[in-house]
Amino acid sequence: MRQVTESRFTALASRLLLRQTMRLAPMILLMTACADRTTTIPEPPKQHSASIFDIPVGVAFETDILVVIDSSPAMAPHADRAIPQIAKLFGSLAQQGDPDWHLAVITSDLGGPDCSERGDDGRFRSDGLVGSPFLIEWRHLDGRHTANYQDTLETAFARIATVGTSGCPRQQPLAAIRRALEDQPRNAGFRRDGAGLMILVVSAGDDASPELVADHIAFLDGAVPEDRSLTMLGIYDRPAARLDAVITALSRDRLQISPLRADDVTENLHFWIGGGRGWGVPCLEGTIGPVPECSISDVLVEHEQAVFERLLPPCDASSSVKPCWHIERDPLNCPTWLGSESHVLEIERYDYPPLGTHVRGSCVTRSGQNP
Repeated sequence: MRQVTESRFTALASRLLLRQTMRLAPMILLMTACADRTTTIPEPPKQHSASIFDIPVGVAFETDILVVIDSSPAMAPHADRAIPQIAKLFGSLAQQGDPDWHLAVITSDLGGPDCSERGDDGRFRSDGLVGSPFLIEWRHLDGRHTANYQDTLETAFARIATVGTSGCPRQQPLAAIRRALEDQPRNAGFRRDGAGLMILVVSAGDDASPELVADHIAFLDGAVPEDRSLTMLGIYDRPAARLDAVITALSRDRLQISPLRADDVTENLHFWIGGGRGWGVPCLEGTIGPVPECSISDVLVEHEQAVFERLLPPCDASSSVKPCWHIERDPLNCPTWLGSESHVLEIERYDYPPLGTHVRGSCVTRSGQNP
């Protein structure tokens, strides 16, 4: 009896196990199928966008520089030291950028009692210069150099700035500046409409011009349009109330006066009168294809309105047609970030564009997975 019961129980258990196995079979097959299938995440679609920019690049890099040097006997203890140092300063500045200068020298001798009637009369000194009574220093962006002097700028400046010390004892640098810029026809061509103006006064004494200080301030303030730079500096020993008043009134950034008695008369003068190759185009976000797709133009803007536009071509292998554009990698100034390749747009030019020029354009970029 016990054997029969165990046999029936064994058969019942076998049927239950088979039934459970049959129920689990589809699930096991499904799990096996999922385990064998290769999982693939679809690639995100490449999305096209554009880097768009509008950068003002036409800046007044032209600078007209007038240096007024005291030729009176009071300069005798200083001239041999000061003039070479000033010449060295201009020579060094010319090498640091892409200057476009007119550089003129006059003396502060306008005559007076016991002196000649008109002194040097505000005339530019032009010893050894060719074509103009002032130094022309123009270093083009493409490496060309336009000049009207022999040897170096430092040597040429030192030659015209060595004015001697036998001039009239009455120093009139402020009146001499006005005579040179307004009333001296021999100085024609020095001032340019698009240029800033820098004036450096070197004197062993204060100004003794007959006009009121306020008159000189008004003249100089009106000599340069508001959108052009005006810088006035001095190398003289203080107190010098009249020179101080004029330079202080016209110092828009910082007062720059260096003592004439200093070992180096230029050490307190820190001014920028060069060019510079940077023009402020931002780094291009995203990735650039093998053949960049950009539309770049020079646009001349007047009173916030575009008055002229010139489409720039991409540069060829030799950059034979300028201005033109090309794409460069610049990891230093454009660090790599997600989705970027450190690209920057560069413009090749012969010279700076006209004042008021903007570079406008866009470059097609791709975000998402890099190609």
